[in-house]
Amino acid sequence: MRTDWHHHWRWANLMEGMEERFGLIDAAGHPVALWCGPRRRLLRLPTGAAYRLDYFEIDPRHRRGSLGLFAFALAGSRALELGAQYLVLGALPPVATFYERAGGARGAVQGWNAARGLIPFWFTREALTRLEDLAGGFAVGTEEA
Repeated sequence: MRTDWHHHWRWANLMEGMEERFGLIDAAGHPVALWCGPRRRLLRLPTGAAYRLDYFEIDPRHRRGSLGLFAFALAGSRALELGAQYLVLGALPPVATFYERAGGARGAVQGWNAARGLIPFWFTREALTRLEDLAGGFAVGTEEA
């Protein structure tokens, strides 16, 4: 997969040491979406348990389509699976509107800070449930199991 917006991330390096590593692979066996976080344990924030999503990337050839939202909905489903009340992430400014359209709110999260230069986002349990419902509503592929 091509690298991130700044063309300097190397996914093999980023995912090394991350307990949570997920990806979507196309029919040719190429990764089209990757996301990861540092641990399976949730952050304990004053307002409840939160899943921290550290990196989320969609192959540039598939951006602006439904794949990005589908992959993010799967990440939201993972947060719920772990019992999170929230999902938190730091977004690069050029993609902030994606997270707003996905149901996230910009702004400070008590007890957690996004890395410098990133916009803090948080998704409530209700927003995560909507994402999970969305992920379940995508059409199943036509490939035979």
